[in-house]
Amino acid sequence: MDTHVIRAKGNVQQLRDLVGTMLENGSLQSGAQAAPIALAHTRWATHGKSTPSNCHPVSDQSHSFAVVHNGMIANFDDIRAALSVSQDDLWLTETDTECIAKLAHRAMHYLSQSKGGAEGEAESVTLPMIAGAILPILKGSYAAGIRSSSRPNELLLARQGSPLVIGGSGLPPTVTVEHLPAYPGVTLETLSQASPTEHLAGTPHSTLLYSSSPSQDSPSSEATDSSPSVLALNEMDIDTAIHSVVAWSQLAQVMKVQAEREAAEQTIYASSDMKALPPSVEWIMLLQEGDVVHIDRSGSQSIRVYSHLEAQVGTVRTTIPSSELVTEGVSQGLGTFPHYMLKEIHEQPGVVERLIETYTSIPMSPSVHDWETQAGREGMRVQVEMGIPLQALLDCSAVTMLACGTSLHAAKAVQPLIESALQVPVTCVGASDFIDRAPPLTANTAIITVSQSGETADTRQALALAKTTGKVCFTLTVVNETYSALVRESDAHIPILGGQEVAVASTKAFTGQVVAMTLLSLSLAQRGNPSRAFLRHSGDILSSLLDLPEQIRQVLQQCSTHRVTRDGEVEREDVESDQLSVLAPYVARIVDAPGMLLLGRGYDSATVLEGALKVKEISYMHTH
Repeated sequence: MDTHVIRAKGNVQQLRDLVGTMLENGSLQSGAQAAPIALAHTRWATHGKSTPSNCHPVSDQSHSFAVVHNGMIANFDDIRAALSVSQDDLWLTETDTECIAKLAHRAMHYLSQSKGGAEGEAESVTLPMIAGAILPILKGSYAAGIRSSSRPNELLLARQGSPLVIGGSGLPPTVTVEHLPAYPGVTLETLSQASPTEHLAGTPHSTLLYSSSPSQDSPSSEATDSSPSVLALNEMDIDTAIHSVVAWSQLAQVMKVQAEREAAEQTIYASSDMKALPPSVEWIMLLQEGDVVHIDRSGSQSIRVYSHLEAQVGTVRTTIPSSELVTEGVSQGLGTFPHYMLKEIHEQPGVVERLIETYTSIPMSPSVHDWETQAGREGMRVQVEMGIPLQALLDCSAVTMLACGTSLHAAKAVQPLIESALQVPVTCVGASDFIDRAPPLTANTAIITVSQSGETADTRQALALAKTTGKVCFTLTVVNETYSALVRESDAHIPILGGQEVAVASTKAFTGQVVAMTLLSLSLAQRGNPSRAFLRHSGDILSSLLDLPEQIRQVLQQCSTHRVTRDGEVEREDVESDQLSVLAPYVARIVDAPGMLLLGRGYDSATVLEGALKVKEISYMHTH
């Protein structure tokens, strides 16, 4: 059977419509509806324009390998130049992902020949062998899924610098990490000289490759949560496949393999975002940096994990229950909201309330005012418990805060509070700037990283660089995703309890980060020697936090017909949108402006930075 590649520019519904049209007019045969494996992917364009030809899955010239990929291959230009040695070396896309497919194809040929195999025979070359040959060549970050036409029942997953997890149901596996096959003699130069074979015939199969690309290139943002989605579906019809893609299209990379078993059908998922996994998932395995996973369903299903890192070999990959990922008070799906960003804007009051209830003894529901009347606002003695070893921060000589994008603005917003609470110098540095400058650190410096996903590559790299100085006494991360890399790489972490954030433009995570770190400053002040000004205003700070949820709700009620209850339920008021026109006169005056300048100082400087970023991300208006 043939391989079918179906691509569309725009949202996933446009891809679904295209598939339906192809089925109706006969250009896609009905026999393709029961494919052993199908890959589906939505992408933001980081390399090349948003065109159908640049959509994933991406294959090599002979269609021997299909690849889906999150991240960015840093030496993309070098690989492309090295593999363009003749006019026959055609490049089908502008993407960096195509480098992976072409390297895999050449590695299969090279390894087959080195093992004495005949031209065109690939049975002796396994997918882990190919991974061992090509992954050391790739520089940068990737969470990749690779499928070979000669091994239609297998998938290879690789993680480097980008998040990747596996999930499933039934009995959770416990897997010991094995050595990834190593081929020191295989370099970019040797593979560039290898003549790739023609298409390698394998077991007869039909493969459906679905992909769509948004109509606009992605705005830059820290949030990797809206990176591409992938689904690998086994023995599912097209209608079910497209429904699945629609359901998860805004949630990072997903791959699915359905295994045939005698007792029951077990489904294994791989995803770059744990919250992209469907409700049926009962366990989740966290893959570590450098992990390579081989899933084989040729006979009895097997999952094997490899690594090229000696320290990881022999370690065990265990699982966590998926129930631990549930955030109370956060509803799933859009409800009546038109898009996730608006939903997440309306979830901000709930985030603030959860943070206050979690880190203080103050009940925010049903009404905080009864509690306030009894306790009195002035000079409130409320103990703030952050659940981390605060003494390590109290004993430090300096603090450096590292973050990117929206999280950097959140760090800047609370920098003066933490500095006033600790009475030590606190600097706030963009992670990429820290990497480039490698600024000297004071001995006994504490590092605070801030990240929604906990997987921000530059922030992780900056943290690792800081640790190499030998002057870091304590590392703390403020994070939304508590099973992320930054949590594993830090001494302690503070969850912001925001629940899943889907939109590229971060909203509730920013609010949660600011509130969580404000509570941290209060907790430090209660145990240390803060400035007199901080002591004088600490009661006002806490009182303002108590008022914040209701104040946010009041603002949103003037601007939107939606609201989110304290229980996380979505409600919609039955009013005309023009009755909520508080912002309309201002919007009318600036909508056609060539640009916008936001002004602020002091505590408001971080607010205007974040406001400018949001305007740029959403409207593409030049804003400072």
